[in-house]
Amino acid sequence: MRHPLIGPSSWLLVLLLPLLIQSQQHNLFRRFEYKHSFRAPNLAQRDGSIPFWTVAGDAIASGEQLRLAPSMRSRKGIAWNKRAMTESENFELEVSLKITGQGRIGADGLAIWFTSQPGTIGPVFGANDYWTGMGLFLDSFDNDGQDFRNKPFPSRIKIEYSRNVLTVSIDDGMTATPRYQLCMRSENIFLPRNGYFGISAATGGLADDHDVVDFSVYSLHSDAPRPGTSQQLPQEEKQKYDAEFEKQMHEYESERQKMGIHQVMKSMDERLREMQNVQRSGVQPVQHVQTGGGGVPSFAVHEKNEVMQTLRDMSSSLKDMKSYVNEIFTKTYNLEQRWGQGTTNQGGGTAVPDSAAHQKLG
Repeated sequence: MRHPLIGPSSWLLVLLLPLLIQSQQHNLFRRFEYKHSFRAPNLAQRDGSIPFWTVAGDAIASGEQLRLAPSMRSRKGIAWNKRAMTESENFELEVSLKITGQGRIGADGLAIWFTSQPGTIGPVFGANDYWTGMGLFLDSFDNDGQDFRNKPFPSRIKIEYSRNVLTVSIDDGMTATPRYQLCMRSENIFLPRNGYFGISAATGGLADDHDVVDFSVYSLHSDAPRPGTSQQLPQEEKQKYDAEFEKQMHEYESERQKMGIHQVMKSMDERLREMQNVQRSGVQPVQHVQTGGGGVPSFAVHEKNEVMQTLRDMSSSLKDMKSYVNEIFTKTYNLEQRWGQGTTNQGGGTAVPDSAAHQKLG
C-alpha cells in the first residue's frame, strides 16, 4: 500500500479529520511532558509496568526497552497512554526504535498513534481497526529496499503538530546522532483535542523484534511564559515530584521490612555477643564449644559453619538492600531531571535539582 505524500520510503501515514484552516509560523517553546513519555534507562518499573501507560497483548517492558512484539509468528502488542494530552493542542513527538530480524525481510511492522480514545488489541499493526486521529505506519515487510531494520543505531522519527500543520521527519539509524530528513509536511490537518498517544506492533508469517527505547512527548506553546507564571509552575511541578518521591520511599520501606535485614542484624549481634562471653568466661557449653587438647575452650566446626552461613545471609540481604536503594536513587534522580527540564523549557532559566530528596536515603 502506498501514499502519494510518502515517496520511496516505507513510512506510511494515515490521517483523518482534515479541515481547511490555513496555518501560520510562530516561535514555539516546547516543554517535556513526562506523563506522556517513557525512555531508557529505567523505562519500566520492577513489575514490568510503565507509569501512566497501559501495556497489553504480547508487549513486554523492561528497563532498557519496550518490546511490542517479539520475533515469533502472529504476535501483537500495544502500549497506550492513560492520560489525555491536555497540556497543549500542539505537540512534538520523538520516537527511537529498533526493529531487528534474521531474515532478508521482516514483518509486519509498527504504528505510532494519536487518537481520540485509547486503543485496544486489533488487526492494524496490533491495534484496533476503527479510530479517530492519526496513525503512522512503519511497514517492515514492504520496504523497497529502503527500510529501518537491522540498523547499527536506533532509527528515529520526529512528528510535529502545530497550528494544524503536521510535519514528519525520519532518521535512518546509521549514526549515533540523528540526521533527520523531511518525510512529509501537510497543512489543514485537525487532530483530536485531548487525544491519547499510543504505539503498537505485530508479526505475521515472518517475524521481527519490535523494540522502542524512547517515546518523548513535548507540548508546544506559541508564547513564552509570563513572568508571573514562571515561578508558580515549577512549584506545582515540585509538589508533584515530592508526592511521587514519597510514594517511592514508602515502597522502599515496605521492601526493606520484607527483606528482614533488621532481624538478621539483631540475631547476628546476639550470636556474636554470646560467643564472645563464652570465650571470656572459659565456660564450655556442650552445644556450643568443645575442649581442645590443652583444655582451652574453642568453637566447634558446626558452630563456625553456622557463623559463616549467618554472615553470608547477612551479606546477601545487604546486597539486595543496596540494589533496591540504588533503584530508588535512580528513580529520584530521573524525577529531578524531569522537573528540572520542565522548569528550563518553561521559564528559560536553569533549574537546580532538589538535593533534599537524596538526603532522605542517607
